[in-house]
Amino acid sequence: MKIIYENPTSQRLKAKVWHNGTEHELKVGDVLELPVTKGDAVTYQVGRFSAKHTLSYQSPQATFAIAPNKTLQTIYFAAVFVLIMALFFVKKPDVVVVTVGVIVGLTGYEALLYFVGYRARPRH
Repeated sequence: MKIIYENPTSQRLKAKVWHNGTEHELKVGDVLELPVTKGDAVTYQVGRFSAKHTLSYQSPQATFAIAPNKTLQTIYFAAVFVLIMALFFVKKPDVVVVTVGVIVGLTGYEALLYFVGYRARPRH
């Protein structure tokens, strides 16, 4: 199995891959070749503050790319843009409501990043 780590937004963030309990560390652009067989456990984690994910594979010759979840980022920035436009049209929003909205929005985004911030997509 071949695992490629792609992260154009952060060159310093490292990924860790575990193959049957053995840890491998990847930097951006690194390629990891693992001698897997059916039934082996392969998990990965990007950075220290994200969840571990299991890599489901059907073939020992599979190739995966670990990359940021661009859909999540696009949805978040679109929502922020809509909120900024709403604040522009309201003219005098309540400061408490804006502060609570920003805190809830950032907390929700960080929680989503923890669980689904990075994906391992198969390469064909």
